[in-house]
Amino acid sequence: MALLAMLTVAPCSVLADGPGSSAISIYRLENVSNGKYLSNGNNMNNDARIVFENLDVNSAGQEWALYPGEVEGVCIFVNPTSGKALDMAPGVGHPVQWNYEPANPNQHFKLIEVETDVYRLANAYDTSQYLSAVNGYPMMSYNSGDAALFRFHDTGKKQAVAPSVGKTFIISNSATEDVLTAPQGSKLETLVLSKPYVEGDEGQMWKVTAGKTALVFTVHSCELSIDLSLNGKQTPLLY
Repeated sequence: MALLAMLTVAPCSVLADGPGSSAISIYRLENVSNGKYLSNGNNMNNDARIVFENLDVNSAGQEWALYPGEVEGVCIFVNPTSGKALDMAPGVGHPVQWNYEPANPNQHFKLIEVETDVYRLANAYDTSQYLSAVNGYPMMSYNSGDAALFRFHDTGKKQAVAPSVGKTFIISNSATEDVLTAPQGSKLETLVLSKPYVEGDEGQMWKVTAGKTALVFTVHSCELSIDLSLNGKQTPLLY
């Protein structure tokens, strides 16, 4: 089982220079016009109104991780503590917190850089509409002034991201950076190896599918999946 200890799962697209981390940086978002920070008010519930608060470095409600969307160039803001996303909620009339739904367009933002660490948070499908400070609250608005500018403050924290069904990943050991590898010519019950990353090696590319109760990792090179062999020698193999 040591092979599967301390693993990092990273999308293939971020591996141009070898195995990378799927951990995402966590930020506090300061509105430039009022100096206050975007927060879920430390409310863990759906439909919690998004608010502005004075800086509180101990407030988990003011922390936001930027998840990549399923559409290129789109990001989703997720509060790591609640696990819920910033949702524009046009039907409600003001932004709220809602279950993280990667395909939900109301959670899709595009970042428009204005200067270093300062961005507009635009509606991905109407990029002239921005998250803004309106009458003291975060609202979606067509105002592009300072009220629509947010300064990103890196907290130094990271949010681990679970693999997405339907996408392909490299699975690396966090300590050694070796990656899970199906040897060339693999067949049923071939042992899964831990080897250095080789760009383009399909034996190191694992597609995620949904099993009955958990995720399944299937290797591209032979369409076999990792079996932990929990009823045998507990040595990972292909099946």
